[in-house]
Amino acid sequence: MLAAPSRASSSSPVTPAAMELPDNPDLNIPWDSDTRLTRLMPDYTGARVERTIAGRSFSLETGRLGPFADGLVTARYGDSVVMASVVAKHEELPASFLPLSVEYREKSFAAGFIPTTWTRREGMLSDREILGARVLDRTVRPLFLKGFARETQIVASLLAVEEDCAPEVVGVAAAAAALMTSDVPWRGPAA
Repeated sequence: MLAAPSRASSSSPVTPAAMELPDNPDLNIPWDSDTRLTRLMPDYTGARVERTIAGRSFSLETGRLGPFADGLVTARYGDSVVMASVVAKHEELPASFLPLSVEYREKSFAAGFIPTTWTRREGMLSDREILGARVLDRTVRPLFLKGFARETQIVASLLAVEEDCAPEVVGVAAAAAALMTSDVPWRGPAA
């Protein structure tokens, strides 16, 4: 029968000094986001475009979030906010179709609702989320170049919602702008 190891072992406890990275300037990156982004991606700058549409402010913003995504844009229309990201593999697949995955998620915190303990997980996609993903997919899929066969993923997440606003439309605008800022060959923008 095997004996369980005792808690009091001769090995010393791991200290923060023992967990530090070696003296390599490329690895010792402070967790200050501005310094880290400047050292990893010195030409990484953001942009913001703002217009008034139907009496509400509409803005597209990139550069503050998601520096490692191929494209990420936060779209705001009134009080509704949708963040869309685009990521694509860099190697082509031997496929005769476009391997595109589109996801549209409406989080419960977007409406200011924190679920009870039992239903805290988001769970299955709702019908509205499925239809929103289909609207997004049907809008952007025909604008990809023929023969493009890199695995591509588009994720649009609803961060805040206004009652009388269709967040799917804001999601389409955010995804189209994210595709435009990425290096994915795409004939946008979406109308």
